[in-house]
Amino acid sequence: MTNIFLLYFNFSLYFVTFILYQCKKKYFSIGSFVLLFYTFLSLLAIPLFSSPFAKEFNDLRLFPFIYLYLALMMCFSPLLRFKDKKINSIKMPDPNLMNIISAIIIVSFIIKFLTEVSSLSLNNQFLDPMALAENYNERERGGEPGFGLSNALRFISYLFSPVLALFFFYNILMRNKLLSFGIAVSIISYLIISLSNGDRYYVFNLFMDLPFLFLLFRHKLDKNIRKKMVLTLVSIGLLLVVGLATVTMGRFANNKQQEDYLIYSIETYAAQNFIFFNNYGLDAGGIRYGENTANLGKKLLGLKTSNTPLEGRMMYSNLKINDSRFYTFVGDFTLDYGPVTGFVVLMLMTLFFLRLLRTDNKGEYKFNQIIILTLLYQICAHGFSLFPYSFWLANIKLLFVFLLYLLLGSTKKVVFHHTCMVQS
Repeated sequence: MTNIFLLYFNFSLYFVTFILYQCKKKYFSIGSFVLLFYTFLSLLAIPLFSSPFAKEFNDLRLFPFIYLYLALMMCFSPLLRFKDKKINSIKMPDPNLMNIISAIIIVSFIIKFLTEVSSLSLNNQFLDPMALAENYNERERGGEPGFGLSNALRFISYLFSPVLALFFFYNILMRNKLLSFGIAVSIISYLIISLSNGDRYYVFNLFMDLPFLFLLFRHKLDKNIRKKMVLTLVSIGLLLVVGLATVTMGRFANNKQQEDYLIYSIETYAAQNFIFFNNYGLDAGGIRYGENTANLGKKLLGLKTSNTPLEGRMMYSNLKINDSRFYTFVGDFTLDYGPVTGFVVLMLMTLFFLRLLRTDNKGEYKFNQIIILTLLYQICAHGFSLFPYSFWLANIKLLFVFLLYLLLGSTKKVVFHHTCMVQS
């Protein structure tokens, strides 16, 4: 079988799954968005493999594509089963506690912005691709952050980053105008810092979170708010596209074949994951023994481990691929534990999420379950590249999200039902 035939076969797996899912679902849901996203990425992998710029890809095999498809569908299953249109009510935590957390989020992100504003390219270089590329390189060469109150608040903003957009939607639903505005400002400051640093990662992740949250809550918004929200999301989306394109031009375009190479670099960012997983995901010449996905656990057990991704690449330089390339979050687990154990770990993770998202009353969810749903979505959607919670610092962020889940588990009988708030 030829490489192109295998790529078309891979695309057909996701395309047919999306069509069948839509025929059963009959409306566009969170699961629809995730399936459509991966369908689009699998389509982009076809011209990427044939690009004259592509030099790193090897011949493809059938089984890795089937393995990846099965592993992804297994991990997607809680999202595919989630009936966002049939949510009758969402039990909210104590409003005072949520207000305090929202205020902490706002303060931490504003402090982060103010402490970094002096190094931002807010002048005519802000949309200069080469200036953004240089800022990215400088940030990569930078050392570890220091200590102090401002750095502590910046670390808090890092911990809250997975739920930043979620708390924005929460305050919109609760009609907390001041807190909604504050978190909106926090999101904007977050984007400015990321774009100025030439970093596509956080910008793209936010770009992916917004449609998820809109699809989740759209049935709970009245028509006027929903219309305003759509306009806001479209505007933000256009700005993010411009920002992502500018950063990509700065980091990857060259002078001789700028337009062609820019297209190739975008395709590479989006679709290299399928090809590199096929080449190395099931056979990289060894495993990393949990180095990426359980880095913090290894540290706590006193095992030898790395402190940074760069150090981790040096430790496992014998492997045929490292995390400077994308191979999906599934690839992080197979490279860490091997194909068999990695699949078992992913299966246990899926069962864990299914358990946390289970409800006793049909159509009634707690807000902390929405946090877990958001986390799973981020693993699946952000994880099109790599596991988004790799290495010890991100492992801490993952644990922090679960702490939020526990903290916000109790409710004060504040229930969001349809388009109104009921408190008893």
